[in-house]
Amino acid sequence: MTKMSAAGRRSRAARVSLLAAAGAIALTCAPFAASASAMGLPQNGGMDLLLPNTVTVEGAATQVVSNPVSEVSYSFNIQDGSFHAVTHDWAVMEAHIRKGLHRLGIPAGDILTTTPSSYNSNQNSGPSASEQVNVVVTKPGQVPAVLNALSAYSPNYVQNSYSNVQILPLNPAVLWKPLFHAAMESARAQAQALAAEANKSLGGVVSISTVPAQGYVQSVSGPYPTSQTVSGMQMNGYGNQVAPEVSTQIFVTFALVPKSSS
Repeated sequence: MTKMSAAGRRSRAARVSLLAAAGAIALTCAPFAASASAMGLPQNGGMDLLLPNTVTVEGAATQVVSNPVSEVSYSFNIQDGSFHAVTHDWAVMEAHIRKGLHRLGIPAGDILTTTPSSYNSNQNSGPSASEQVNVVVTKPGQVPAVLNALSAYSPNYVQNSYSNVQILPLNPAVLWKPLFHAAMESARAQAQALAAEANKSLGGVVSISTVPAQGYVQSVSGPYPTSQTVSGMQMNGYGNQVAPEVSTQIFVTFALVPKSSS
């Protein structure tokens, strides 16, 4: 525990640290720099540094994804007697997979495959390579048929196959603006309430961050390699959830100013 000086004890009443249900809130009203511990604020050596005459709050917002798509990933190993055979096997495998998906009406641009580039050689069983096929499924209810099409052709050189389904927004960048504004409104409402408690008026924004205390920033990408990645956003719904959500937490520091005497 840090010892407090006499001057620090005299000014203790001027400093407030609060934790609210909606997130972390830290309020400082002191003529000198003060420090307090509050979840979600930038950290330095285990302590959260707060600027004097500021209030720092965490604003949060959630939004339902109105245009979700499913990304089906199918991974497997191909093992055969030679590197040439493995490459040939993959070409045959890919042709069968694309043919089955084409019957379902999946566009060629929504079928993303890897090219064998890493081979492992085993003296007993021969070379092997890991492959993956990603399929973007835009039609609701079509995921089971896609999974069946991916696994329908399974020759003996295919091993360790498994699949995964993830729900993603088609264009996460479109969701960011309304999500950010909602989180800012949440933060501002909390900050105004705290400013009133301190008999201060809320000033302008000093800083905004999407970086939590632990320093890890979540992000959301669309289903395609060219899709934009949005930092500060996270998915709340995975698997076959019908209505997935995106959410964000932002950490906003506002200035505190004396109330007008008029």
